Amino acid sequence: MILSHSSRESFTRCRQAFYLSRIKRIGIRSSMLPLPVKLGAIWDKYMESRYLGIKFMDKFWSMIDEYGIESDMDVAKIYALIQAHRTLEIEPQYETADGGMFRGCQHKFEIPGEFPIIGYIDRVYSDHIVETKLTARPDFYFQIHNITSQIGTYFLSNPEYKYAVIESTRVPGLRTGAGKYSDESPDAYRDRIIGEIISKPSYYFLGFNRDTRTFGKKFWRNEINLEELTQDYFYVNQEIARAMEDGDNAFYKNRKACYVPGPCFYLPVCDTGCVSEGIFEVREDKPIIKEESEEVEDAAS
Repeated sequence: MILSHSSRESFTRCRQAFYLSRIKRIGIRSSMLPLPVKLGAIWDKYMESRYLGIKFMDKFWSMIDEYGIESDMDVAKIYALIQAHRTLEIEPQYETADGGMFRGCQHKFEIPGEFPIIGYIDRVYSDHIVETKLTARPDFYFQIHNITSQIGTYFLSNPEYKYAVIESTRVPGLRTGAGKYSDESPDAYRDRIIGEIISKPSYYFLGFNRDTRTFGKKFWRNEINLEELTQDYFYVNQEIARAMEDGDNAFYKNRKACYVPGPCFYLPVCDTGCVSEGIFEVREDKPIIKEESEEVEDAAS
């Protein structure tokens, strides 16, 4: 079995969720994902398109359809964020001030072993990496304890990575539909969000620098105990191997994790014992850009 840092985290949080996701390959349908997850996926694809020089708006509307985002106000939120990002002239950085050279997006890596570790890094440079986050609590990802497993794993994949930059972006949360905004149109709501973001860029793009037109926070390689993380992987992998030998009952539920950090995708399955075909689907073995467990953490944070 090939693991990712998020599937390893899933096992330590709840073995049953790991079993359903990684052993049974049961995933939630795109249209049934929580709205923050959908918006995060669109934002990731937008940021990738900027660096690859790909026109995005056609893809934007196809993703809106794919994810079944029906509310015009929800569409306005992510549309406004994209427009504000462009208006603020946050341009792609193909070469950094310290000499780092852009190498690509969604970079695949594999760390060999009994349970190989596989993953995809949002953006890779010759000497560092960048991860993009869209969340209601962007400061969550500026606390090193919350990102140690993810960026530590990325550091283990390549000794040349000296640091990681977390580009953490806030989901627009302006209210509408009440008071003086009770009759607000989607276009007016979109424009109001754009104005709000442009007036307070560092609130939405944490760490925004007006001079360099960049944002995010840097974490150095030596800030993370990679030896400890390697040891963690070893023992967790041993536990996974033992559970697989012991059989299905070894993948027991951790009921204290059902709502941590947010509601688990698999609550309906655990509560009823049934897998609804309207909500879930059996996935094929194919690369996953961001696993559902990681996406739901982003949404809940």
